[in-house]
Amino acid sequence: MNSLAAFQSYFDETTSILSIGLHENRPSEFPGSPNFTHCTHNYMINRGSLLVYGILAVATAAGIVTLIFTWSRGNQALEYWGTESAFEIRHAATIELITILQVEDPDIANDLAAFDLSNGSKKWKIIKRIDITKARGLTHMQQALIEDASYQWGETDVSCTPEWKHALVFTGKKQPVTILIDLNCGQLIQQGKQQNLVASPILKAGLQTVFDEQLNTGAGQ
Repeated sequence: MNSLAAFQSYFDETTSILSIGLHENRPSEFPGSPNFTHCTHNYMINRGSLLVYGILAVATAAGIVTLIFTWSRGNQALEYWGTESAFEIRHAATIELITILQVEDPDIANDLAAFDLSNGSKKWKIIKRIDITKARGLTHMQQALIEDASYQWGETDVSCTPEWKHALVFTGKKQPVTILIDLNCGQLIQQGKQQNLVASPILKAGLQTVFDEQLNTGAGQ
């Protein structure tokens, strides 16, 4: 019985080694040979190295996927705003919230300027101007405005016709960017463009909070 048990143990151990796979790094000696311990030790080191390399490869791949995902989040929005306008929105030195009123006669008799929307067929005059550059949470709003997730792409509520009463003006080192906003319809449009954007519920709520706080407390022109 002892001989049978010893043979069974020898057979099981040898089979487990061979089942790992036939390649150059596996132990080439059988249990009981002088080099078996040395070969097994080297084999385990090699397996450990491969495991480390595998983990590094997976981590690198995950990092690349994350970068691609982060970039793609702003792809459609960047196409709409354009690179320069998106930069102005995100890094504007001055941000103003203005209240506007559509007028028939562009010849404004006071010191408040009129400006065009789209093809110039409509005119608005500015009736109130508030500098909100230092408003709470404005940085998050600026970032949200240039991210894809802030809009419902391909969706437009045709039953809701925007009445542009407010606008945000972002002024930096280059041409100012003016965004007209109708929170009732949840739509935005950049001055000079034809296409409206539909805000996501989160962006709409964020803009509503900023507007409520600033219009109730801000001292306008």
